Amino acid sequence: MNREISNITIVAAGKGGYEIACLLKNEHFFSDAIIIVCDVSREFIDSVSSKVDKAILLPDLKRMPFAADTVMVEPIFNVAKGRVVVTSVLNEISGRTFAPLIALCALVHGLEVYSSFVIERFTEESLKSMIKIWYVSRLSIRLRPAQVKDGTISLNKSYRPLVESTVSILRLVPPKLLHLHLTNECIQKYIPKQYSKFVYACQPAYCSLNVSHPDLEDRKSVV
Repeated sequence: MNREISNITIVAAGKGGYEIACLLKNEHFFSDAIIIVCDVSREFIDSVSSKVDKAILLPDLKRMPFAADTVMVEPIFNVAKGRVVVTSVLNEISGRTFAPLIALCALVHGLEVYSSFVIERFTEESLKSMIKIWYVSRLSIRLRPAQVKDGTISLNKSYRPLVESTVSILRLVPPKLLHLHLTNECIQKYIPKQYSKFVYACQPAYCSLNVSHPDLEDRKSVV
């Protein structure tokens, strides 16, 4: 099935999110996607503003965000439409602070939200952000950093498994099917086989801290 993925907005939080967004945009199936980038660095925003559809400077919060802080990302949704893919690296300030807020705000606006993200190393802050993303996204797709660093995939291509898995899921899984709350095992079947140990996808109904989830094994190191 080689169909274009239409009506997609990619919202990148931070520099790492922008790199992931660019890789997605360069995939044939995302050629018509809108890209919006947001970051706390004016220098970075100025450097990418001519390369994307919208670049937004965000305030540098010195604390973890609250739900009421979604007002800070509201300008994104003057442009965003259709299905929203939020890309981020949760070890970056912009990623861990604003990716959960962007996903929540998209949900409030009645948009389908998919999150595609990386955690390069686990910290308490990045884990909290990941859990928030899980609960507000229709689908979360995460690259497992420990697996990327085992030598199987070179570091300069470390986002490739995440990008190709995101494309595969959005191409092959009908949106109506995702409303049925598929089991994690079912979703994993849509991830390219060569990346199955690098990438994990899940839906919010299966992210309770009371159920078995491979990512929660990492929780022991930060809690």
